[in-house]
Amino acid sequence: MVRGLKGPSPLILLKGFNLVWCLPPDYMHCVLEGVTQQLTDIWVAVKKYKVKKHLKEVEMRMKQIKPPNSFCRLPRPVKERKNWKATEWLYWLLYYSLPCLSGILDESAINHFALLCQALFLLLQATVTDADLQTADQLLSLFLSRVRTVYDDSVATFNVHQLAHLTKSVEMLGPLWGTSTFPFENGNGMLVKLVTAAQGVPFQIAERVLMKSWLRTASKFVELPLRLADLRDRIIGSHSVRETGSVRLLGAPLKSVSLEQAAVQLFAAWYGEVPSLAHYARLEVNGTEIHSTRYSRVTKTCSTCVRMNDGLYCMVTDICSFYSNCQKIILVCQELVTSQSEFRNVTYIQKCKLPPPGRNICLYSPEDVSAQCVFVNLEHQSYVCDIPNNYKVD
Repeated sequence: MVRGLKGPSPLILLKGFNLVWCLPPDYMHCVLEGVTQQLTDIWVAVKKYKVKKHLKEVEMRMKQIKPPNSFCRLPRPVKERKNWKATEWLYWLLYYSLPCLSGILDESAINHFALLCQALFLLLQATVTDADLQTADQLLSLFLSRVRTVYDDSVATFNVHQLAHLTKSVEMLGPLWGTSTFPFENGNGMLVKLVTAAQGVPFQIAERVLMKSWLRTASKFVELPLRLADLRDRIIGSHSVRETGSVRLLGAPLKSVSLEQAAVQLFAAWYGEVPSLAHYARLEVNGTEIHSTRYSRVTKTCSTCVRMNDGLYCMVTDICSFYSNCQKIILVCQELVTSQSEFRNVTYIQKCKLPPPGRNICLYSPEDVSAQCVFVNLEHQSYVCDIPNNYKVD
């Protein structure tokens, strides 16, 4: 019987294969289900970090958060964290933890954790620059140097040690999302869903994988109507890829809608007069669904907050369509008033205020939208958070 290591890996014999740097740390297990979960458990369990005493306040803030509909899971209470999936730990790390713990978690601990948040944001971007790598490395080095000061030696686990290698891993193999095990975990989940009976499990999986593969191949040669294409995507568990720069209106035009006075003046200034407008509640820009504040069918998500190419953050209040030689789509937006957050070293989270109705109104075309954002609207303070990339993880 062999216990432990069975000997050298055959991969060592591969020419050009570096056994150390060609097997990168997986941030899903190392950071999300590792360091982030470890520290959260400590905050809740240890009295000096003050979270346990104010856990009801933290839970209340979590309930107030309405993520964009691109998020695959809604926030769940911290006391249910043992059941959180890796995506929930990702949302907690990047978007929920700092706003929900502000003024509650011990200051040294929240400033320390903010270093990890900012570093992970940089390493998860769609494109990571040399400057991003340098900044992330400095943040992670500072985080590691303070672990024993903020906590104790028992917190310096192997997962914490792996943080020292994250930046080098990204430098050699690309952003963290490109080398994570999220796709493999999702694949395992898909295989489980293919099984519907206790007998002949391997045959069930093989048969249904082949059926989906055939459907995926056949769909390349047959152009389906939109409704059937959506049904196909649900069956094969994927989403159709839309062209870059594509914009499409969703749903039927709204009835009995009028423009606010500030928007009327802007349309008149842009076009000489206010054109005959059709108003919509939703549209899709480059595969991302954006809602206007007129969309009332959703109550648990908020998909109205966007960042524009000029760097401004806005709430989309109306989506207007009209014809002038060709169809034109205009977004009526309300610019948010932003300021630096209280979270030291964190640049992707900003404080924000929504101006009074009719103030800070501006017009944009859908092509001006840079990205969707997370609008964290809490009772004591509101925040707007950038999303590092648009790649789905679940």
